[in-house]
Amino acid sequence: MPGGGPPSKPLFKRCWFWAILGLIIAGIIAIIIVLWPSGDEGDDNGDTPAPTPTAPVDPTEPSEPEEEPEPAPIEEGNSGGQDEGGAEDNGSGALQSAQERIDAGYSYYGPDSLRTLLESEGYSDGEIDSALQDLEVNWEDQAAGMVEQLTDSEYGGYSESGLRESLEYSGFESTQIDDAVSNADIDYNEQAVKALESYQRTFDDSSEEETRNYMEFSGFSTEQTDYALDNVG
Repeated sequence: MPGGGPPSKPLFKRCWFWAILGLIIAGIIAIIIVLWPSGDEGDDNGDTPAPTPTAPVDPTEPSEPEEEPEPAPIEEGNSGGQDEGGAEDNGSGALQSAQERIDAGYSYYGPDSLRTLLESEGYSDGEIDSALQDLEVNWEDQAAGMVEQLTDSEYGGYSESGLRESLEYSGFESTQIDDAVSNADIDYNEQAVKALESYQRTFDDSSEEETRNYMEFSGFSTEQTDYALDNVG
């Protein structure tokens, strides 16, 4: 070329240019690797942080005792026996029950019929014996009241022997029975009518012979039975 030597090569065709460029790129890569986070920090790697250690327990040091709950107060009340008449009251409950029946006057009792009632209420023989011994009662009045109660009833009808058997079954003594029956104003003919009416309500198809047998068995005399047959339709 005129005025000079051969033309010079462009920079990108020179070897030293590429060597310098490679060193620059390698340096940049090295810087990036150094500055890139390693992933061990924080919780990014998913590892669970180590538990906080607790202070060891000294076995020789006594632990504080647990506070025990206070027991519930025991309520005073019935221990499960008879409200009136347990074994520990020596029959006072039985006595109260018997005395209330006697004082009420709604019905009349002999010693044995009263004993039967107390037994049905759960009292023992010892409690009943004690109650009957301490009971304030006039057995003669009870016998007389029972005779009146039986003869005034609309059902049944009693002969003299029937009354005596009922009083004896209730536990009255023979002298008490004699006084009660003898002193009572009783129309035994009317008692025979009541007895026959009661019998016919149950056995309305009975023959006269069967009826007379029943009346005789109940203690009525032939005259009393005849009166009843004549006055009952």
